Amino acid sequence: MLQSYKIFINETPLVIANKDYDADNENYKEYTIDFEHKLEAFINDVFEGEFDSGILVRVDSVSDTVDKLRKQLTTIVAAGGVVSNSNEELLMIFRRGKWDLPKGKLDTGEDLESAAIREVMEETGVTGLKITQKATIMDYIYREKGNIFLKEIHWYDMHCADNNVLVPQTNEGITDAQWVKKGDIHEKMENTYASVRELLFLYLI
Repeated sequence: MLQSYKIFINETPLVIANKDYDADNENYKEYTIDFEHKLEAFINDVFEGEFDSGILVRVDSVSDTVDKLRKQLTTIVAAGGVVSNSNEELLMIFRRGKWDLPKGKLDTGEDLESAAIREVMEETGVTGLKITQKATIMDYIYREKGNIFLKEIHWYDMHCADNNVLVPQTNEGITDAQWVKKGDIHEKMENTYASVRELLFLYLI
């Protein structure tokens, strides 16, 4: 049984959790939200800055509540890579003013692992990729042209045997691609997205 579920709305984390969820170490405020009838209004309030911290909603059934949320939103499935090389450096890209990790939408009929490898190769020029394990799934909600979408990103840990020459995919808004030493990742985390920051924390543990 699902005990908690985290999703990012823009840069704001929303945790849907059971009644016993321990949030003592998290900067969340508790709210009651009508996910069935007022979800869109709530999401728009978050985008307009009505909430100044993470949001915690306690419910009787996390699974049922998540189902209600997801049924109201169009889901876009994507895949990407947390890529390290033989020097234990992490592959990062600079896109639209923020540091990010390579990822993208699936092509028609494409499986998740193939999409993750293809997107990393296209966005950075790196070759010789090998998936070592599935890292995690991150969900976030975004607005585009007045519509609200849920993006479900499947992240894979990958390894690259050598230090490739990187070629950022400029037609996708990527202006830089770098191998980043572990000691320098915290600096990049100061200018990235909340969901990516959380993924990087997991990488550094």
